[in-house]
Amino acid sequence: MKTKKRRAKSFSEVDPETWTQIKFNRGFGIGYIKIVDWVNKNTTGFHARADESFWFEDEKDAFKFKLKWGKIDGEEY
Repeated sequence: MKTKKRRAKSFSEVDPETWTQIKFNRGFGIGYIKIVDWVNKNTTGFHARADESFWFEDEKDAFKFKLKWGKIDGEEY
């Protein structure tokens, strides 16, 4: 059986100068688990989570996440 490589990193490993932050407002219930599952299935680079933000090493992953789960001026898509 093939083991999937873990792509999540600790927030302490994030470089705010090179990683992209996307804020979201979904809480930490069932919806949050759904978001984490989506990130694991639909992104290719490393990511981290902190408070109400996801951080992405790859800008393309951040863009995909923002289209699906992000906010514009405080409003959810």
